[in-house]
Formats: sequence, structure tokens, C-alpha cells
Amino acid sequence: MVKFSLTRRANINLLEIEEFSLKKWGESQIKKCINDLYHVFGEIAKNPELGKLRKNRSFPFFMLQQSSIL
Repeated sequence: MVKFSLTRRANINLLEIEEFSLKKWGESQIKKCINDLYHVFGEIAKNPELGKLRKNRSFPFFMLQQSSIL
């Protein structure tokens, strides 16, 4: 299994997304969503070239739509 790490802010964002989504769609849906996100994180860690480089930002990063993996 490929290892990856998330920033503290990213972890906080995921918790906020999970909390909001739990209230809106329920536990089974949010578990699927979070599992899908972590699956995509793993795929990106294995294949960073999948992402599109966003250079014109204050901090360059790669972006990939979740739906392009699943």
C-alpha cells in the first residue's frame, strides 16, 4: 500500500466535510464518500502524473477530480 500524508488543515477540512455530510446525507453515504477520497489519495500517491499542475496559484499544486479515478 502506498503511504501519503495530509496536512493538518486538510485533515480538519475532511472532518468538517464529514460532519456536514453526515447531517445532510447520513452515515452510509459519508463513509462511502470518505473511503472514495482516501482511495483517490492513494491513487495520486502512486501516480502523481494523473493530476493537472496548477501553477498560477500562490502555492503550486496538482489537482485531480475524484470522479476521474472512480
